[in-house]
Amino acid sequence: MGEWSFTDAWLLTAAAGFGRRGCSLSDLLGAADAINHDVPRADQASISLGRLSASGLLTVADGRFCATLQARDLYKRRARPMFEQSASMLELLREVELIEDEWRFEPAEFDDAFETYRKRVARWTR
Repeated sequence: MGEWSFTDAWLLTAAAGFGRRGCSLSDLLGAADAINHDVPRADQASISLGRLSASGLLTVADGRFCATLQARDLYKRRARPMFEQSASMLELLREVELIEDEWRFEPAEFDDAFETYRKRVARWTR
């Protein structure tokens, strides 16, 4: 049986921050960057989003990643300092049974989402 990874916790923290409304993949990448000053690679996101979804922590509908009630509960219990959130979430994830799966992005979906995020940041930093 596998173990939860830092990337799993990092992306769950990013997604759960949007509450019930969920977020687009581009918004998820932006939130991940805000939390960890980095963006996961497509292969990392594919594994983590698949695990989180299969384990009942994320749902995906109409292109929006939504944290489930269980995930939002974990999010409320995480440490608050920005750079400690993912590590804290990783500890909390150990309470949840990990089910392995992989999220399959449509061709160019991840790259398009990253490019949308990159352009948004470029507008902010002008």
